[in-house]
Amino acid sequence: LTILGAQIDLEISLTYADPATIVPDSFVAGSGELEQADCILVLLSLRCQAPDLHDRAAFLPSQTRDDLEDHVRNTVTLLLSALRQQSSAPVLWFSFADVTAILTTLAVSEPSAARLNQFLATRLADTRDAHLLDFSKCLAQIGHDNAFDHQRARTISVLYRPALFREIALESFKYIRNFTGNTKKCLVLDCDGTLWGGTVG
Repeated sequence: LTILGAQIDLEISLTYADPATIVPDSFVAGSGELEQADCILVLLSLRCQAPDLHDRAAFLPSQTRDDLEDHVRNTVTLLLSALRQQSSAPVLWFSFADVTAILTTLAVSEPSAARLNQFLATRLADTRDAHLLDFSKCLAQIGHDNAFDHQRARTISVLYRPALFREIALESFKYIRNFTGNTKKCLVLDCDGTLWGGTVG
């Protein structure tokens, strides 16, 4: 993001925060960091929020899966509420990936991610200046092998490869550029006798 910003003379400084430090009441009163933010980017991973749902959702009893999904929904609700209490900045929130389809060789896609994304889309639509970004779109740009490093994830708990972080930054930057007014619009008119068959043509 910093590099992309520099290309259009936009200085971007990043501050990272663990969602767990934002939700508690002690933090909701405001530490000042979120209040000063111009944009908030949320990349909430199922791998961190509900490991069993992330790793083996298709093998879980339905009640267990439902309970885990409710836990994630509750986390989304609390985090979004806390963010809006502390900041009026635009929120860019990435969707959950279809973890079974992406991280395993199972032929059947697990619908948990789809249900959670539908919930997320509804909550964001009801929240002022909150936008849902498509995480799957970032994956599609580079493919599974270029996006995930499972061996690295087992050793240092970092699943995403640099190429995926770059795609996330590119997708986020489309919105950030719009927020800052650094986009250019071009209106092209088809003037009869000028463009087609005329002087310009």
